[in-house]
Amino acid sequence: MKIEMNAFDKGSRSLFITDDINPRTAAVVVEGIEIINRKDDTREEMYKEGSIRKPITLYINSYGGIVYDMLTILGAMDNSKAPIYTVCTGYAMSAAFIIFCAGVKRTAYRYATFMYHELFTHRAEKLSSLRENLIETDRLQREMDKIVTRNTKISSEMLDSIRQTKQDRYFNYQEAKEYGIIN
Repeated sequence: MKIEMNAFDKGSRSLFITDDINPRTAAVVVEGIEIINRKDDTREEMYKEGSIRKPITLYINSYGGIVYDMLTILGAMDNSKAPIYTVCTGYAMSAAFIIFCAGVKRTAYRYATFMYHELFTHRAEKLSSLRENLIETDRLQREMDKIVTRNTKISSEMLDSIRQTKQDRYFNYQEAKEYGIIN
């Protein structure tokens, strides 16, 4: 799946995550963000010192996926000169929830559902490898939690509580507004 450059030639500033977060999805989203920013760079005279570029809108409808591919997308969002707005069209769960929370402006359709849970891994290895992976898993969990607590009204205590129950925590549209998931 490759982004068609002509879509951006026509001024489109919309990207879509409608599949699992995986290497292919991450590549398409990162490429889209980079294409839009490069196109903006060629029109730099339009952007006076200190002015804000037009936003890129990232529409999300995904159950989530691979944490490293999520971090790839988050890195592109952080490095974008244009602000990234996120819109949940149906559901943003797991890694897609974290990406959604990283948006500068976050909106959702009326029946959107959000879901947070602790990092899930598929590890079946030697004990020494498990110990090393536990350190990395803890680091990744802290990174994800920082994004959520920095960008929403969800406290680290609430995230700890969700992890202790070992269950998924769903937020409907109204709860998402109350917890600042939607801003």
